[in-house]
Amino acid sequence: MGKTVLICDDVEEIRMLLSMAIEPYEDFQVVGEAADGNEAVAKCRELAPDVVLLDVNMPHKSGLQALAEIRDVVPLAKVIMFTGFESSVLGSAASDLGADDYIEKGTPLDEIVRRIRAVVAS
Repeated sequence: MGKTVLICDDVEEIRMLLSMAIEPYEDFQVVGEAADGNEAVAKCRELAPDVVLLDVNMPHKSGLQALAEIRDVVPLAKVIMFTGFESSVLGSAASDLGADDYIEKGTPLDEIVRRIRAVVAS
């Protein structure tokens, strides 16, 4: 079994697209999805994933707000922030809060998988 992945995004189609992009690879297994920041923290507590793809802009609690709690719940997980915003400021803020990487939503799916692998290997 590969590294377990939790996909957190408020848009169901994006969660489905990411899952379809990641699942074919034997080194990853998507174990769950979350649609908001509170659910992301709860799913991390329940599933203890190896990798968390975390959208920045979600209802109830943003990805940036959830990040600190996720770090407490699964301190060894690799957290990759995922956003539709092109901003080095957001990337810097995510890094300062403990994110392992920051990927823009326009990134090609094969590049996203490559970046997940790079983060897991680091």
